[in-house]
Amino acid sequence: MKIYNVHRPCPFCGNTKDFTYMKDGEEWPIPLHPGLYGILHQTNHDTGDRLPTMLMNGKGKLTRKCPNCGRLVNEGHDKTYGTDLHIGIVGARSSGKSYMLYSGLELLANHFGDDFQQIDTDANNKLKDVAKRIHNGDGIQTAVKNRYKAIQFLLKRKRLYPYQLFFYDVAGEKFNASSNNSKNALEFYNKVKTIVFIIDPTMTDIDKVVPSEAFAEWFDKNGNKSEKYDTEGTLSELKNILTQQVGRKTKDIDIIVTCTKKDLGYLENSNYTYDLDEEMIKKFISEELGLANVVNSLSDFKSVSYAAVSATAENRKALEDLFMKILKQRGI
Repeated sequence: MKIYNVHRPCPFCGNTKDFTYMKDGEEWPIPLHPGLYGILHQTNHDTGDRLPTMLMNGKGKLTRKCPNCGRLVNEGHDKTYGTDLHIGIVGARSSGKSYMLYSGLELLANHFGDDFQQIDTDANNKLKDVAKRIHNGDGIQTAVKNRYKAIQFLLKRKRLYPYQLFFYDVAGEKFNASSNNSKNALEFYNKVKTIVFIIDPTMTDIDKVVPSEAFAEWFDKNGNKSEKYDTEGTLSELKNILTQQVGRKTKDIDIIVTCTKKDLGYLENSNYTYDLDEEMIKKFISEELGLANVVNSLSDFKSVSYAAVSATAENRKALEDLFMKILKQRGI
């Protein structure tokens, strides 16, 4: 497990300490691992119950209780563990985080087929159901009360263990600097190695930046006037959570700055259409959106890259490229 980086973190809080395992709704009375009470199995002589002590012989399928947050985890698959990799999706409310995440996961599912399987699903995060709602144009905004649950997938490769991918889609309200609730997002960032930082140009607070004339005209016709956010403030709050509250170093984290809702035409309006690459997207964010301060403040991350995607456009190649980049960035 150590060689393959298998930690079995709690999908709610990221805790990796030993879990309490459950049998028929009751806690197993002693730590469930090889030892004095059994090498491959432990038997409760009062009830006759017999449980496996190792992940390789079935322990991974048992319901477990996190000693940190007290939540129950019941994945219920044959193999529910692997080399865990942690990816965070960060952005303000209604910026397109969830649409982008689930649409990207759907593309990965199409690409890898049966080698890409979701585990520990519930009524709110099952990929097929959420993807169907996206295709129907229904809303899927992340509920604040569900902010803790990581979306988990196993990706099988030619190796002893699969990869276990944890995608964290935290409700955007948690990155509001004026909110006391930001601390509730802390657990997600203890292990995150890649962060996709979302910018929605339609919600840019142009009163706090100096956009280009072309973008200002486009925003006047197409922008979201009722709900705008301070992108620089969102990034500042993220960095505060990482460094001050969690104790992480930004130099250990890769960040991918991603413009969402690309199909709405803001790039074409500013003549960013031919051979669009990362440098052009960076230039668009800095010069057209007026977010030069955001671009400059990213220099302390391990690596910085840029993307522009659409979750709903017919051509989603840029979105698939983004998610393949995430996997390659994490060494898959």
